[in-house]
Amino acid sequence: MERVKNRIVGVLVVMTVLLVVAPSHGAPIIGRVVVTKKSTKKAVQGDKVLAGASGLTIFKKQIRMDIPYRDVGRVQIDRPKNLTQLMKIVSKNPAQAIPALKKITVDYKRMMWDMVAGKALIEAYVTTGKIRDAKVAYAGFVKLYGNELDPRFKVVYVDILVKDGKVDKATDVLEEIIMGGGSAAGQAAAAMKLGDMYSGQGKYREALMHGYFKVIVTYSGVKSVQKDAHKKAVTMLDNLRDARASVIRKRMGG
Repeated sequence: MERVKNRIVGVLVVMTVLLVVAPSHGAPIIGRVVVTKKSTKKAVQGDKVLAGASGLTIFKKQIRMDIPYRDVGRVQIDRPKNLTQLMKIVSKNPAQAIPALKKITVDYKRMMWDMVAGKALIEAYVTTGKIRDAKVAYAGFVKLYGNELDPRFKVVYVDILVKDGKVDKATDVLEEIIMGGGSAAGQAAAAMKLGDMYSGQGKYREALMHGYFKVIVTYSGVKSVQKDAHKKAVTMLDNLRDARASVIRKRMGG
């Protein structure tokens, strides 16, 4: 009898911990939301949305509609008001930004902004040495998004591998992204990261050919990374005492 009693108490304790640590849903998001269902290609509109354990619940006046995560396609919803500020905090004080970023990933689960906040969250975990938390967070996004995970998000997985000392595996992951059929922005981000890795190892020529030059030539349409790619290319050429550094400086207006 005593054994049964202890077992029941143990189960209750575990259930309580699960409820506290892993909430079943986020806070309701008030505002216009449009969710396109994969199964029907039809858009569902509402003025409030709740991210639950297994799907989104869209509210419009007295009507509610439940959409399982596996059927959630494109989502249109306003950017979280504090996200821009949090992105700035991450670069200066990552530990301070972690709680708020984590909350966004819960409240906006499967609603596009969770991936933006999640990428910053994992970077913050890695920077502060919380590699286990970074792995758990990344695995959660892989499970939720599967093949739809943005390649730019996958790049943060490389930071986890590098911290684990798995540099060769990190290189393989980046090359898979670059050679894959994803977005140009994702491939450019992977090429930049690959260049940074080679640069950190003192392999300046490889950093140029597989990283920064590839971004400048192959992904010239991805304007957001061109300035950084040109700047780092010049640094690599300087390290190699290559005269082409002056040519790129002129292109940059310097």
